[in-house]
Amino acid sequence: IVLNDPSSSAIQLQRFDQLIPQVTKTPHPVHAYLHKVWANLLLHTGDNKLADDHFRKSLQFYEQSDLDFLPDYAITFNNYGLFLIQTGRYKEAHRALKKAGELLRNRVGLINSKTQLIEYNLVSLEQYLSLQALQEHDWETSQNYLESSLATLKQIASDTGKIQYQIRDIEWDLQVLQRCRKLSEKSLQDLDRCLELQKQIDAKTSVGDENAALELSREHHKLILKLFGEKTPSAIHAELLVAKHLQDRNAKLALFNSMLEPARMVLGDDHPRYAELLTEVADWTEAASEQTLQQAEAATGIYEQNSWHETREYAHALRIVGRIRNTLGQADAIDALLKAEEAWKALRLTGDIEYLITVNELLFYYRNAGQLIEAIPFCDRAEELARQLLDADRGLAAQTCNQVATIYETLGRTDEALQNYLRAVKVFDELAGPPTRAHLITLKNVAGLYRKQRKYVSAESYFRRFLKMVETPALYDRALQVDAVLTLTSMYQEQERFDEARDLLVQLDQTLQQDQKISVFWSNVRLAQISLEQTDEKPGKAIALFEELWNVLAEGTFPPKSASKLKGEHSPALKLERPQIFTAREWLRFLQQVKGIAGQFPDPEPHLRVLNVIQDHARGLSRTEPWYLADAENDLREVRQYADLSPQARTKLNEVRELESTVLGQSEIEATAEQISQLEKVLATKTEILGRKHRAVATTCLTLAELQKKAGRNSSALESYREAVRIRSELLGERHAATAEAKSEGSLGALAAGDVPQARKWLTEAIETQTAILGENAPALAESYLRQVKYHSYQGQYAEALKLAQSTCQRFEAVFGKMSLKNAEALKTLSAIYSALGNDMQAIYPLLEAMEIVSGMDVDSRAETEFVLAAGWQLLQFPLSHPLLQEVVDEFLEKLKSTAPDSKDYANALELRGMLSFNQKKYEEAEKYFQSSLQIYQKFYQNPSHPQISEILQNLGAVALNRGDLKRAEQYLEKANNSRIERSGALTELQFLIFYNLAEVKARMGKTAAALEFLKRCFEIDERSLMSNLVLRPEAALTKLLNNRFNLYSLLVTLQLTGQLPESSVSEVFSRILGRKGLALDIACQSNAAQNALIHDDNITSKLQEIQQLQIWLAESSVVGVEIEEQQQSEDGVKFVPNRQTKAVMRIQELQEQVA
Repeated sequence: IVLNDPSSSAIQLQRFDQLIPQVTKTPHPVHAYLHKVWANLLLHTGDNKLADDHFRKSLQFYEQSDLDFLPDYAITFNNYGLFLIQTGRYKEAHRALKKAGELLRNRVGLINSKTQLIEYNLVSLEQYLSLQALQEHDWETSQNYLESSLATLKQIASDTGKIQYQIRDIEWDLQVLQRCRKLSEKSLQDLDRCLELQKQIDAKTSVGDENAALELSREHHKLILKLFGEKTPSAIHAELLVAKHLQDRNAKLALFNSMLEPARMVLGDDHPRYAELLTEVADWTEAASEQTLQQAEAATGIYEQNSWHETREYAHALRIVGRIRNTLGQADAIDALLKAEEAWKALRLTGDIEYLITVNELLFYYRNAGQLIEAIPFCDRAEELARQLLDADRGLAAQTCNQVATIYETLGRTDEALQNYLRAVKVFDELAGPPTRAHLITLKNVAGLYRKQRKYVSAESYFRRFLKMVETPALYDRALQVDAVLTLTSMYQEQERFDEARDLLVQLDQTLQQDQKISVFWSNVRLAQISLEQTDEKPGKAIALFEELWNVLAEGTFPPKSASKLKGEHSPALKLERPQIFTAREWLRFLQQVKGIAGQFPDPEPHLRVLNVIQDHARGLSRTEPWYLADAENDLREVRQYADLSPQARTKLNEVRELESTVLGQSEIEATAEQISQLEKVLATKTEILGRKHRAVATTCLTLAELQKKAGRNSSALESYREAVRIRSELLGERHAATAEAKSEGSLGALAAGDVPQARKWLTEAIETQTAILGENAPALAESYLRQVKYHSYQGQYAEALKLAQSTCQRFEAVFGKMSLKNAEALKTLSAIYSALGNDMQAIYPLLEAMEIVSGMDVDSRAETEFVLAAGWQLLQFPLSHPLLQEVVDEFLEKLKSTAPDSKDYANALELRGMLSFNQKKYEEAEKYFQSSLQIYQKFYQNPSHPQISEILQNLGAVALNRGDLKRAEQYLEKANNSRIERSGALTELQFLIFYNLAEVKARMGKTAAALEFLKRCFEIDERSLMSNLVLRPEAALTKLLNNRFNLYSLLVTLQLTGQLPESSVSEVFSRILGRKGLALDIACQSNAAQNALIHDDNITSKLQEIQQLQIWLAESSVVGVEIEEQQQSEDGVKFVPNRQTKAVMRIQELQEQVA
């Protein structure tokens, strides 16, 4: 909170500052701790003066406190000391750090990592102060500081049993000091020059003047050699400074390598400077190898051994380890980068260039490993950093935008990808110097994305820029050029600019044939030419080009002329071996493209020829990836089967395909009996012509199942799902994405039909298969995880559902994008789970976010309508959301009134708006909305007993009841009660509400017997509903039962107290129910009912308030962990004396009995 919201935190801290003395009475460590937090907050906001005041107050409270609060007292001294160092008050800082170490070591003898950290801070400061004294030729002071540090380090070594490299450093510094005492005047001038040069080198480095820094570091190195000789720590440090500033890569690496052995001998192989040298060698060695990896890993080991976990050097070394591991293809490259990222965060240097480089490489590795979902959080950080550090390193900022955009593009989030690509292009365009390869690739990516979005003018502009830039000798890349031309000509094809596309392809074809050997590039260009001629309705030319391609691939050489060699008696080769220019996977992808083109020829022979080749190739992959062979065999069988069909059968098949497409379009709104009947006919015709074992039949089974489930025909839907799974399993095998898809979709159908084991089995198998075949980033896998969330939710396993729903929402945002309908659906599901757990506050936020996403999207109006209405009804149960929900619904009603004033959606929205008015007790307004909704529904449903009509009638009855118009309420409710729901015996929530309201109306009208009859039926529905749902959804069922019981008891007690029901009748109902159910549940409900009915009684009110206060205290003590008092034995040792908690429970029970 302190770091994320400083202004709010300051207000809270002020409140605590006033509150703590009132509670503690005397100075207390908690008050001291508060001021330390306050000081840290002020450091974050840059107010050093106030921070100093709060550090002092903190230390004062610790000192005055009677309680010993170590180690925090010592840590506060340490933090204050570090603060004093930052503000240049070194002497005060020395006293503070000295005090911190004494507190921990002398007062309690506490020797741990915190003690060492504080003492190392003290040693570092003393080394600095010693150097300052050395510059002033104050030998005694310098020696005192060094000897103090040496004593501290030897004590640490004694405590830990480890020899500290710092001891050797201090001992050398003492030797330097002794030499300085004996130096001549001339040598002292050289020493002063050395110290001055160090400052100048730092200054030149900070402004980026590397040439000047190099010259100064060389002069510095010569003077050090003159003063202290070779093979000394000072000489090693000076030479390392020279190496760092060398510009020539080879010279730099050579010097680093030459220093390795002397540094190891002089400094020791546990010294951080030796680790730094190892890191530099590994970093600057161009070819990554096991040796460079060992060097970088040895460096990180040295840093870890010396507890340098929170240092720039350690973070940098980890980044080099990650890079080398990635180059060598090792899976743990990402682990090293994540540790480096954590180190930068611990240093609070997440705004640093080095941190951006680390995140950039992390994104690159995630992309290479296909772990795109894990990359998304870093994408957000990288985008923000690229904006912040634009002026510091424009090239890196552009590269970062490019990296982020590539990940978004791979995930299909084209809008976000395009934004980042354009930002990168803008930065690249502003850079001085010749264009770079990154600039070139970004132009191509922008053009490709514009083309995907059908923004052809912008796309062509960027393609032209790219094609001009790629001709630059330094940037020429044939692969990029060919890919860009293919994309551009494909765009021309969509625009029917056939001649322009043809000219570009012919020109590229001729250029590629000049190489005298076939290539993947030429093969792809030839495919594009064939596709172009097909689209331009020139089949003769297309088939000629196809046969030439086939012949070239078969023989491995170009023909002497552009015309096909297939003339007269020549026949094409039936078998086609994989050319060496293709890898196995590239060849398969290429053949899939050829298959699509060959399938469009009137003559099926080329298509069959290609399918045979694919089948032969897929056999080689069948052991590890059997789905390729399954697809190939089915493709071949189905093409042959279609070729053998009679013209009449083909015509019939085309007719049912069109009918199926029409039904699908209509069923988006509602699944009707007629549509289901039509789809059943489609299925029967397909089965008759193609046979049961056909992929098209399985697809139609899935479509039919979805319609049946939508219409509530769950048993029929489950059978259709089972048939789809059976067909795909038999045809394609269990390890196939299409089979997994059928199982995943069927799982919810099985759940709806009550077959829980089948749902669980299908869903588990689907997720395993999709993970193995499609990978973690697959949209189909994300959908399966959402179905698993719904499965857990249906089972009442809300804890499991919540955990999975949270990770699934992250997955949906990564895969589909934040501003997507799919992401909104996932958030809606998360909200429903929070709601089921009773966490209404948490439930509101994802639902509001989902509605915000949908309202901000340019989505299909049908999808938007469905979502807004579903989310609106869900939000209705959260009163806190009603003001915002009313705004959304009012706006939505205006939209529907102008676009679909006679639709069911408009009627549904009117009903929702009526419920909002009803909940606000605006009954007249509610009635107006309900009546308008009823008029529209009556146009659709001629049957007055339709459930939707009954629901509106019940709402109107409830309005009339609350307005005191009992006669109209009775009429509405009696009409609602005469629905087919009543006759069908379905026990629904709607039926419960109708009976409940009728009971109250009848009682108020003096019809006691009828009122009691309806109340009894309410209890029956309640009990039977509980029994039917308890096994499947225990938590939800009990929650529902408690809500219903509360309402029923409230009504009974109210009717009895107002004299509308005789006491004996109410007692009879109570005893009847109490005889069947546990007493605890019913007494709890009776208490709540009494609280609702008797709140006007002052005596009762005071008791209820006391109950509430005691219950709140008990709840808070259990949540915040108030220490529970142990129960004490009484003096005679027989019984226990109740503690505060027990007394509270006993008092609550006593008060509840009085209220009841």
